[in-house]
This record gives sequence, C-alpha cells and structure tokens, in this order.
Amino acid sequence: MSKAVRSVIIFFLVAVLTVSAPPLRAMAMTLTVDDPSDGVQCAGATFTTISAAVLAANPLGGDLILVCDGLYTEQVTINKSLTLQGAAGQTPTVQAPAAMVVPKSIITVTGSALVSVIIDNLIISGPGGTICDSLRSGIRVDSGATATITHNLITDIHDTPFGGCQNGIGIIVGSQSDATTGMATIDDNILQGYQKGGIVVDYTGSSAVITNNVVTGVGRTEIIAQNGVQVSRGAMVPPSNLQNNTITGNFYLNRSASTTPAFATGILYFQAGDASFAGPLNSGNKLRHNQVNVSIIP
Repeated sequence: MSKAVRSVIIFFLVAVLTVSAPPLRAMAMTLTVDDPSDGVQCAGATFTTISAAVLAANPLGGDLILVCDGLYTEQVTINKSLTLQGAAGQTPTVQAPAAMVVPKSIITVTGSALVSVIIDNLIISGPGGTICDSLRSGIRVDSGATATITHNLITDIHDTPFGGCQNGIGIIVGSQSDATTGMATIDDNILQGYQKGGIVVDYTGSSAVITNNVVTGVGRTEIIAQNGVQVSRGAMVPPSNLQNNTITGNFYLNRSASTTPAFATGILYFQAGDASFAGPLNSGNKLRHNQVNVSIIP
C-alpha cells in the first residue's frame, strides 16, 4: 500500500471517530458568591446571590458553589446536582426573606431522583413573618431528590413571634401532605430555635441517615408540642440509621382543659415504614430534658 493511500485511510478514520465520538462533558467549575454589601471576602467573585450561581451551574451536575461571608436573603431552589458550600473559615448566612413563596423553605432540593446535592458549612436562618405558616422549613428535600446535609447551623425556623402553628421544621425530607418523597444524609448539624420540629422524614418512599446532630428545642413551653426527630407515615429511618445525636429541650406544658392532650418528644416514630420500629429503639443517641424521650406509635 502506498504512503498516499495510507494517509487518506488514516485521515478518513480520524474524521469518522471525531464525528461519532460523544461530546466531552465540561469539567466541573467553582462558582463563587460574595455578599453584594462589600464583596471583599472573595476577590473576583462572579455572583452576588446564591440563586444566580445555581442558575448558572452546569445542568449535568458536578459544580461547586462556594459561598463567602455575608448575609444572603433569598429562597434558594436547587434542581441540579451540585455542592453548595460555605467558604472555609467563614460563616455565610442564608436568611429567610420577609415574604416566602411555596413551599416556604429557605433552601429546597428538588427536581427528580437524578438530583443529588451537598449542603455544607452554612448558617440557614429564620425567623419568618408575623402570620401563621410564614416559614415552613430551613431545608426541604422533595421530588425524589437526594441531599447530603453536613456541618450547618439551622436556626430560628419559626413564625414571629414563635407560635403554635404546625410549621417551622429545621430539615424536612419528603411530605405526605404534598405527596412527595426525598432521601438525605444528615450529619453533624446544629438545629435550634425550630417551631414544630428539628428533623422530619415523612411519607412512604422517603428515607434518611441521621447521625451526630445536636437538636435543641425551646425547653418547657405552653405554646407547642415539639419533636426533635420525627419519622412518619411510611418513611424509613431504622434505628441503625439514627445514631449519636444529642436531642434535648422538647417539653410541652399543656395546661388548658380545652386543648387535646399532646406530648413533646425527643424521637417520634409515627406509623414508620418498618414493623421492627415498634420494638426497642437501641441507638447511641443522648436524649435529655424531653417530655418523652422516645415515642413509637405503630
């Protein structure tokens, strides 16, 4: 075979391979967000809101949104796989706006079962407004999405003033009332100042691993029966997935003769998704100063 013929064949093969090869996925990027009030913590930051960075992130997933010190008053909806992380050594705060829109969560992870999000090293804070149901949750996971929630402070998730309405949950994964599910790993967070509950995993198809969190209710109150951790209505969090949490300060003083009796609990299993949950709850959790430390209602 002549050199000229070989050259033509090689050129043809390269051309075919170039046309038929799938496009290469862009490399994951870091999108940096800095508070518009000063913009000095992270020089060269491209974004001034978290929502704008989420919108710009690769829809195929994999990007890191790095959030610098500052106050970010916004509701953030994440519907693509990414990491949302506070910058090392800094304490950026995502604050509930004065008027919340449904689902009234400060950060919502949603979209589909293909969405997997990491939320790390943020302060996520209320309070909500002056009406009942002003702020429903700090973080919400729904539509089959998955979240890994680590090293966050989730605080003051309540109406203003703190009230008896059944909203105000630090982290909610799935919801029977909205017919939606979620999955989460919830590790090493601090949850405090919630109105109704610290962590709730709800509805058949929802599941979670809940470890090493500090969940603190408001203490003795006549206003509302709080639950530190709630697993309910078919959700799956076996005791092996609920370990080494410190859950305190959930205590309801129900002194009204006209009010249906209720109890605050450290851990509540209510119609959870496995019959074995009705047995002893053997976990490494520290449960103190709760009206009922563990309640299991088949």
